[in-house]
Amino acid sequence: MLPCLRILRCVIIGGAITSAFNCQAADQPTNHGRIVYVAWECSVYARMAEKTESQEKLFNLGLASGRTFIEQVETKQIDEEYVRKNVPIGTTMTLFGGGPTADFLLGRLYENVSTYAYDKTVKEDNTGVSLEVSKWIMDANLRKLKASNKYMDSNCELIQNFSL
Repeated sequence: MLPCLRILRCVIIGGAITSAFNCQAADQPTNHGRIVYVAWECSVYARMAEKTESQEKLFNLGLASGRTFIEQVETKQIDEEYVRKNVPIGTTMTLFGGGPTADFLLGRLYENVSTYAYDKTVKEDNTGVSLEVSKWIMDANLRKLKASNKYMDSNCELIQNFSL
């Protein structure tokens, strides 16, 4: 993609999503370490909101980005300083914790991201404050509604069609 078109696309995407796709300069790598986290968080919200097609697209985007990120690190296409400054700590702690294969590490990351997104939906109020256990959202319809809101508030619709 031409650098100016890439930047224009990122400007259109906007806000928090822009930083996930690293649109500062055409010579910088796409931030796959951030994309995997954002895409999988959105995929959990989509699953909980019963948006099956979106859930699948977001999961696959996260998986592809995660594999690319691990390859970039292993082949030294990106250095440790770049990772430290640009990749969520939840991604780095999980992926650099060790494991037999890239897919094993990505499975651990998906489990962590999935738990995080589920807890944000079920165990926290809308301001991020933890709820007492008796106030956790156990009603399926209310949980679906809150997950839909998280999906929209996180701009998940914008990234599900992102191509690598």
